[in-house]
Amino acid sequence: YHFELTNNKEINNNNNNNINNNETLDDEIDDILNPSKKENEIIQQNLTTDTFIPQYVPPPPPKYEEKFKETSDIHQLTISKIPEEIITKQKELLENNIMEERHKAVESVRAKEIDILWREHLARERVLQLEKEAQERIAIEKQKHGDYLLSKELAMGESFRRAREILEEGINAQKAAVYQYFGEYLPDEELMTRKSHVNYSLLPNPIEIRVHFLRAIKTKLPKGAYAIMVSQFDRLGGRPLKYQNICSYGIGPDKPAVSKVVKHYGRYFDRTMKFEDSIFALCPPREHLKPSYILVFELFELQSHRNPIGDRVVGWAAVPMCNEHMAVVDGKFRLPFLRGEFTPNIEHFKAIEESIAYDLNTWLCNGYFEIRHLPRESVIDSNKLTDNHDIEMGKPNNLSIEYNFLSKQIKTINKNKNIL
Repeated sequence: YHFELTNNKEINNNNNNNINNNETLDDEIDDILNPSKKENEIIQQNLTTDTFIPQYVPPPPPKYEEKFKETSDIHQLTISKIPEEIITKQKELLENNIMEERHKAVESVRAKEIDILWREHLARERVLQLEKEAQERIAIEKQKHGDYLLSKELAMGESFRRAREILEEGINAQKAAVYQYFGEYLPDEELMTRKSHVNYSLLPNPIEIRVHFLRAIKTKLPKGAYAIMVSQFDRLGGRPLKYQNICSYGIGPDKPAVSKVVKHYGRYFDRTMKFEDSIFALCPPREHLKPSYILVFELFELQSHRNPIGDRVVGWAAVPMCNEHMAVVDGKFRLPFLRGEFTPNIEHFKAIEESIAYDLNTWLCNGYFEIRHLPRESVIDSNKLTDNHDIEMGKPNNLSIEYNFLSKQIKTINKNKNIL
């Protein structure tokens, strides 16, 4: 290493000397090419005085070789070879120093890790100790709170018991005074009752279905007149249900099962078909109601010059007739309408959803309905209902006595014949 340093110093000195020599040479060349100011003045004077100008003789060229020999003798560089033993010893020393430093670094890291683990252990024990102390304090507080509540309940129980005894004594005293003043409350021997009525459980359940509108129709239906009809079926894909002695659908002529006629123009911006009309249906009583019964809504396209064939069904929807309490449904509903006529191929409500999911073109629109219950007595004449449902509270030997407070008359009825 000492040899390399000395050589570097000598090389630097040689470089500096070469730089100085180059500077002197540059100065001489500059003097040759660019004469001094005095020489310029002399030349100008000669030109002004019109005197004879002698021929310029350049100076002799510098002797660079001699100067190089003089300077090179001073800056000589001697090169020698270092023995391999010295190099190997230096390498071994360097490797030993590096290994010692690595061992020291590893030992310091290991000592730091051990210290960190020990500190973590101490912190964990300290946290566990604090948690244990907190749990003990909480248990003591809970015990104190429980003892306080128990003592409070015992005190309240004692006070309530005393108040109850005082209250019972006051009630017994009032009861004795009332019994002494009014006497005992006993039934009368005479059987006289008001004329009343009974709601027969087998009366049908009339319902009103408010049809609000159909949404998302647009160009799915052609231009024409449309109406909605409700009917009852024993199940999906089953047979229709109806009462024999009244109209097949609806509740008489005043309460039909078909809505009013609504026009649809079949344009892309005709999204809704508003009905805002009521249709009616006569559902069976609760005793005859079955979970499979359904209400089917059918959308009819009426006959016109655009539809000369006749009235045809273009869509339908279904809703269960009974709810989870085995009673006729009521409330507001949004039902998906399928294209075409009511088909017996669909036997479950799940099949409706699957058909729409499989092919969206089977979906026509959504219908918005509201089902309301009507009074049962509205389906039968009130006089007939009253005459057939009088209450009879009678005595033995097939004899009954009724007292009508409105007409102030007593009527004695025998099961074989009536005696007024």
